[in-house]
Amino acid sequence: MSPLTKVFVFLVTILSILLVSLVVPFVASVDDLKAEREQAVTQFNAREAQIRRLNATNTTAESRVNEVTASMNATIGNLNQQVLALNSENRSLATELAQAKQSSTGSQATVESLTETNRILTAQVGQLSTALEDAKSQSVTGSARINEIVARNNELESLNRSLNTAVRRLKESLAAVQGGGSVAGIAGAGVSAAALGNGQALRGRITGVDAGGAAAGTLVQINIGDVDGVSANQPFVVHRDGNLVGRLRIQTVDERVAVAVVESSNGPIQAGDQVMLLNI
Repeated sequence: MSPLTKVFVFLVTILSILLVSLVVPFVASVDDLKAEREQAVTQFNAREAQIRRLNATNTTAESRVNEVTASMNATIGNLNQQVLALNSENRSLATELAQAKQSSTGSQATVESLTETNRILTAQVGQLSTALEDAKSQSVTGSARINEIVARNNELESLNRSLNTAVRRLKESLAAVQGGGSVAGIAGAGVSAAALGNGQALRGRITGVDAGGAAAGTLVQINIGDVDGVSANQPFVVHRDGNLVGRLRIQTVDERVAVAVVESSNGPIQAGDQVMLLNI
């Protein structure tokens, strides 16, 4: 074997080792992300099933509370009518008693009978008033239970929205790993390969665009933020299918999202377009 052939074989071996050392971690990273996504989706489905069960329970409880409240309201209405009737009868008896005492023509037995009747009616009015207050108290308790159910339902809806956001972000991260843009295609559109880095540049996707997506000064939102290394005033390029679409400048940065302003564009900038940090 000639020296040139040996050198060639040596170089091929070295390149093969380097290629394997690069591909294996990438494949492992993609598998890990897929596993995390499946776990998150499983947890989301379990939580969603739990939320459906709780919603069904809440619906049943609300229906029962409504029935109890309606029954209490009807009872309160009947008690009010009875109290009014007894008060009217009590006033009539009191008037008759006063007339009997004043006229001196009635017998003492009639006066005593009217007095006893008046006492009994007064006691009944007191009992009905107590029952009325108890019914009102139970109605208030039922209303408090309804408020608790509504608050619990709002908490479940908030949890559902949080789970949806977490699953969406995980899917976006997996999509970003599986499909980065073509550096060579963007470089051919007027941005140097050196400015785009060696393929390890910070990447993300546009998740929201204000009206006027093709005009300079339009605000867009991207799905990477402070934890990913984004900072204010960084320049980014926007590309779609390997073609340069425009340039952005970061304005504000949150933990996992950032807002940028369009500095220039070759066409409409859309949600889903990829962005890449421009190393200047």
